[in-house]
Amino acid sequence: MNNTERGGKTTRALLAGMKSLYFVGICGISMSGLARMAREAGRRVRGCDRANGSREAHLLFREGIAVEPEKSATLGDAEAVIYTAAVSEDSPAVAEARARGIPLISRADFLAALMEPYESRIVVAGMHGKSTTVGMLAAILTEAGRNPTVSCGAPLAPGEPSYRLGGNQVFLAEGCEYRDSFLSLSPTLAVVTNIDLDHPDYFPDLGAVKSSFLHFLAASDERVLGGDCRALLDIAPRGAVLFGFSPYADIRGQMTERGFEVWEKEFFLGTLSLSLPGAYNRQNALAAVAASLRLGIPFSVIQKALRDFRGVGRRMESCGTYLGARVYLDYAHHPTEMTAAIRGIQEDGGRVLCIFQPHTYTRTRALWNDFITALKLPERACLLDIYPAREPPLPGITSRRLSEEAGISYAPDFSAAVEWVKENARPGDTLLLMGAGDIDGLVRLLDCSESE
Repeated sequence: MNNTERGGKTTRALLAGMKSLYFVGICGISMSGLARMAREAGRRVRGCDRANGSREAHLLFREGIAVEPEKSATLGDAEAVIYTAAVSEDSPAVAEARARGIPLISRADFLAALMEPYESRIVVAGMHGKSTTVGMLAAILTEAGRNPTVSCGAPLAPGEPSYRLGGNQVFLAEGCEYRDSFLSLSPTLAVVTNIDLDHPDYFPDLGAVKSSFLHFLAASDERVLGGDCRALLDIAPRGAVLFGFSPYADIRGQMTERGFEVWEKEFFLGTLSLSLPGAYNRQNALAAVAASLRLGIPFSVIQKALRDFRGVGRRMESCGTYLGARVYLDYAHHPTEMTAAIRGIQEDGGRVLCIFQPHTYTRTRALWNDFITALKLPERACLLDIYPAREPPLPGITSRRLSEEAGISYAPDFSAAVEWVKENARPGDTLLLMGAGDIDGLVRLLDCSESE
């Protein structure tokens, strides 16, 4: 796709003076946040999306941002078109922009332009945990009085926006690795939680993932990296700060009878109290701690912010109870994430029931056996149909077949999933709804209105 030259300064200069912007894929959580930021900066904003009838589209409309169906998009007076990496080449809005000579700007380049004038540009990347880490860092920076501007890939809290407009010194953002989007950004501080094989429609193997992240780290002034991730250690540049539970980590976590302790090399910093379950959230907290210490924030401030932090939206989000079972909604859509979420819930004891909606056919095919392994972890599990996102179906890659090979249940739609819950849930259970598609709609069908 012919877009602007990558880089914040170039794109910022191009956007200077423009009053009308059009967003293709505007209902995506990150894109909708950027669109709202553009509107709050005084620009006229419109957009289109395949999910133009979604809840997010209705929210945007109520806020004065019109959303059209992608197939019938018209640019009107738009002076530039912002598009996501998932937008296809045959998108009508993209075709019209080319025909009319309207600049096409990728979401990542638009974000880079917003970040460029900030003295401190913090970017959190990694295959897993980056949204929660951004949320934790946003809470710490706010508690420290740094007044950050934030762009996250999840609501900063359940029911809240995915962005925050703050001062003009600190910009904290989530960096997306898909199609190397994050290579548009120029962080003063890069935080990488971990790396793993994902997005198999773009990355052919783990080596390609490593290469992409190596370029991202090379463009960063300072680096904070997950020291427990072997693949990430393979590409760690000299001087990077490592966090984790390994004995060689610079910022080290340690579980003791006193709780979750944090050490900076041989110096004991204190104990952290987290409301979020699971070892993976302790890893996310260590990432936030390491980055915050690098920014000169006292550990006492970090402690308070993390003690009060209740999580970002759709990341182990508590949805109340149904038939006496606790219900959580989680964005996990990769076997590594699923395993971490399920084991995190199992720490509390009791039966775990899981409904999973696979995300994209290529990911399901590439990680088929890993999905089967993860789906065997809960006491009972049920599969919804694959959420296609940007992809056409692949022969033989279906949830029905995956459920048969995993020996679990299959629900062809949300109504069938509700019936499965009624048949299987009992008081004291935990029901975990996982996926990156529209599985949040199942929460509304369950009507989890009873508080925990």
